[in-house]
Amino acid sequence: MLSNKIETMKTMQYKGYTARIEYSDEDKCFVGHIAGIRDIIGFHGESVESLYTAFEEAVDDYLEICKKMEYIKDQNRKFIKITDCR
Repeated sequence: MLSNKIETMKTMQYKGYTARIEYSDEDKCFVGHIAGIRDIIGFHGESVESLYTAFEEAVDDYLEICKKMEYIKDQNRKFIKITDCR
């Protein structure tokens, strides 16, 4: 029985970003987190389809926020903030 456990599952890919996917038996839903970035971005869904949609929305929102905050992408698809060093 898996009660109150989170079981590690697979990963998802979208626009070059990877998400780690788990299933929460306690919450009865899939939970994902975008991997390889400095920020902590999570999403969830009750089905694989709704989880993937939430993942796409999370990546798109992240990219939009980074653009608005004047982040730039380096070659590893991680973001760094442009700051004035004076």
